[in-house]
Amino acid sequence: MPPRNPTTDVEPDFGEELWDGARNAIIEGGKTAEQATEILRLAWTARHERDLDLWNEHLQQLRTEEGENEQVLEIIPEDAQPTETEMPDWLDRPTPSFLDIRPARNVLKRLEKKEFVELWHFTVEGCRIAAAVDIATPANTTFGLVGTDKGYLLQDVEASSTKAINDEYLTWNQLTEAKTRMIGCLRDCKWKSYEVEQLIMFYLSLDVHPIRSQPYGMEAIMRYQDRVRRDWTARLSSGAPYRISEVNEDLMKELRDEIKNEEQATISARQMELLRKQEEALARGPSSSSRSSHNSRVARPRNSRSRSPVRRTGYNRRRSRSPEPRRQSFRASANSGTKEGKLSVCPICLGRDPHKVSSCQAAKLWSGEKAQSTRVAGGRILNKQGVVLCSDWQKPVRCTDVLGTHRHECSGCGARDHGANGCDKAQT
Repeated sequence: MPPRNPTTDVEPDFGEELWDGARNAIIEGGKTAEQATEILRLAWTARHERDLDLWNEHLQQLRTEEGENEQVLEIIPEDAQPTETEMPDWLDRPTPSFLDIRPARNVLKRLEKKEFVELWHFTVEGCRIAAAVDIATPANTTFGLVGTDKGYLLQDVEASSTKAINDEYLTWNQLTEAKTRMIGCLRDCKWKSYEVEQLIMFYLSLDVHPIRSQPYGMEAIMRYQDRVRRDWTARLSSGAPYRISEVNEDLMKELRDEIKNEEQATISARQMELLRKQEEALARGPSSSSRSSHNSRVARPRNSRSRSPVRRTGYNRRRSRSPEPRRQSFRASANSGTKEGKLSVCPICLGRDPHKVSSCQAAKLWSGEKAQSTRVAGGRILNKQGVVLCSDWQKPVRCTDVLGTHRHECSGCGARDHGANGCDKAQT
């Protein structure tokens, strides 16, 4: 059965009511209406290009069977040169109104060879760094030592950025931006239309996957798309790919359990380290500086103390002689960096009203919005993805960990540059 002629097809308007069902399914996965429309448009374009390839192959087959003199459809070869009386088609095309940024030259060459390329190279940051590298190192002017069977030889190498990161550790916004730009480059690098369509449907399936709303779901999505696309690209080059557009649920759950176990192991390691430090502190006893400071206060002559004109009562004298400092509540210690008389922000409801912050289970913020984090057993704070957040990061005097062992994220809005006490949604 011959394929359908797609040359008269017109791209539909995906903003119409007819497409509300498909568009709403994508929006429920966390996309905006504009992003959902763009995803549907890319999927239609990939399928349309595949239909065009099938139709052209059909026409070419008919032409071969019926002979060169019986022309079914005029197909102009790509290398055909226009005559003096003919004008090329591109003279009728205006200058584009939008010029997108491009990745590095070596990235495009790797795509032409169907090699795996990290999505970071297609982000705004990756493309800007690539532009600077391409200007500083023109083509075929960079050399390096390359290992061969004859030893190390000085050969041309392509300059590339060392700041690239694995796809698993990208933010969701970076992933959304980079995959769209990469798919556009795949078409320019002569990938088959059905190969491009498989990648489009692969990312579309992840956009609407229900595991995203479960604990550790987003982390599982990011690890899945990194590992599966890496393996699929390697198999594509070797001639043994598979249908990547369909999500393997068993593999997805396995990766989520793997991430959960890693998180629990990290928490256990931190607790063991904290317990070890406490035991060492108890074994050492009070520090020498504390003992010397206390001894100096005890040995101080009575006549050297400043005398108050108001005589102290017996109760005040007993309180002043006690070397033990007054204990403060958890919230009082957190308030040490705030203005006097102003309570610190609760990391769950972002309110300042007096309540038991350490066990707050509010489902909504003080303003009525839905809470972004929850408090679980042990006092830990979990975000919507089930990731444990750093409690000290939410206080006025924030955590100073720079090794990445603590998850520094606002429990109120999810931003990384501030904690709950500095969130705009917090009660003033």
